Amino acid sequence: MYLDYLNKYRKVWQHTRSLPEPLAGFLILLLLAACSPSIRTWRDFLADPTQQSLDDSLSIYTALLKDVYPQEKEFIIDRSTQPFRGELDTIMENSLLPGLQQETAEEFESIREVPKELSLIFEPTEQGTVLVDPAEFYIARSDRGAPDCHWMMMKCFDKIKFNSYYPGSFGYIQLSNIAFNANHTQALTTAEMHNETTSGTIYVVLLSRKGDAWEITSKYELFWVV
Repeated sequence: MYLDYLNKYRKVWQHTRSLPEPLAGFLILLLLAACSPSIRTWRDFLADPTQQSLDDSLSIYTALLKDVYPQEKEFIIDRSTQPFRGELDTIMENSLLPGLQQETAEEFESIREVPKELSLIFEPTEQGTVLVDPAEFYIARSDRGAPDCHWMMMKCFDKIKFNSYYPGSFGYIQLSNIAFNANHTQALTTAEMHNETTSGTIYVVLLSRKGDAWEITSKYELFWVV
């Protein structure tokens, strides 16, 4: 949806370059006025989060967390969204997420690098969720007392410190932004658990709206190794 809007804007801009500057500017303003009210992307959410956007995001993240991390009694979450590290094109080309719409995928690609604070969604509305800054659990491998970790790591995860703060959790979770289709009936997002290990799983999850709730319709597990 966002990419379609940009493409339309570029086409209009190309046609208006030969027009007198005042007229070109007027036509571009008309385009913005006509298109902007109908657009509700993740960027819109960042600028002006509505209660519906907050409710949808909480419902989506909660459904994801309870499904892929059922063993966790408390969800320890990075307070900022993080970019998806995989290749969505490969997932689509191999039909690994049945039902994923093209417009949802395009929206996901357009917002994957846009960071967002999750405190608007999870605090204080959601019980059993703690937002953290993961940097406090990493120590430079050159520092005295740094834990052992893979030789490629510049900083090592201090599992002992993490466990002293959150004894019931295996690690902390990073979430990506949420992409929607145009009519907000489909959503796409990802989650990844981090701890001291050198491998892990990224869950790519597709959800559909069911009344006021969101349910997972398909998911793909992407494995990574350092």
